[in-house]
Amino acid sequence: AKEVARVEKTFRGRRYIASVQDKSAEVAAPGYYAATLSDFGVRAEVTATARVALYRFTYNGEGPARLLVDTQYGMGGDPTKQIVESDVRLTDKTGLCGTNRRKCWVDRRYSFAVVFDRACTAVEELPKQPGEKAPRYVFDFDLRRGESLLVKVSLSAEGGVAGAQKNLAAELPGWDFEAVRAAARAQWNGLLGQVVVEGDEAQKRNFYTSLYHLCIQPNDLADVGESSFYSTLSCWDTFRAAGPLYTILYPEKASEFVDSMLEQGKRTGYLPIWTLWGYDNQCMIGTHSVPMIVDAWLKGVWPASACRGDRDGTVESAYQQIKETLTQ
Repeated sequence: AKEVARVEKTFRGRRYIASVQDKSAEVAAPGYYAATLSDFGVRAEVTATARVALYRFTYNGEGPARLLVDTQYGMGGDPTKQIVESDVRLTDKTGLCGTNRRKCWVDRRYSFAVVFDRACTAVEELPKQPGEKAPRYVFDFDLRRGESLLVKVSLSAEGGVAGAQKNLAAELPGWDFEAVRAAARAQWNGLLGQVVVEGDEAQKRNFYTSLYHLCIQPNDLADVGESSFYSTLSCWDTFRAAGPLYTILYPEKASEFVDSMLEQGKRTGYLPIWTLWGYDNQCMIGTHSVPMIVDAWLKGVWPASACRGDRDGTVESAYQQIKETLTQ
């Protein structure tokens, strides 16, 4: 079965082999994922801070230690049409950085910085296919069997490469994989531990998996040191259940979500319909951010001052945004 699962492809005269994955060795938990690529004996693991991912690749096979970094890749749709602009460059032999403009749901830019814990011994840029804008690199590393390569990947939604590098320096200056994993686990336990339920193991697993799904969005696009700005607000999907639950379990976050909706409205001229990466794709009818804002206000969750007399005009300003969005 393993040999049948081996996939060989020829690309511009070169032969590539895609590895089968050993599903029995797969591990998934909040803040951590691991998988084994059986054909090459590579154990791939990842954990993260808020804005920086940390990968650990352990090479247990006989072949050379290589890493493919594919900046053209994107989930959903035709990858040759998603990236419409790309400015990616190598940073010596220890990584790369850049900015891509991508059209999928919305037209957006994102910047990143990738850093290795050791210099590569060789790097090759693969040929682009028709329509592709972003590069693919294959890096070689001098690793003995059983040794690991650590890779940091930092993102910035609005601050460019400088923002990604700032996030990396602030959140993940070191290389202690297990420490980052433990911190991520502790943070997730803090979120999921807001609720204690009774039941058998299957019922608890089902409940806490749903609670985990509740907490993986909205996403904070702000760089380190800036005021939170949450996007991935699929309000049409979430205003009935997720929105009210945020106000009950995570009221401080719910208040920040409302602030972000109002900021989004100032940027676009209307309150959120379905936002992603700071842009609105307007893919649903109605403006379901309005009941989420009003619900948080009625419960005293927003504004954070519990609207004591609205001395600064925050509530009145929000009302005007609601009125304009729904009537103009």
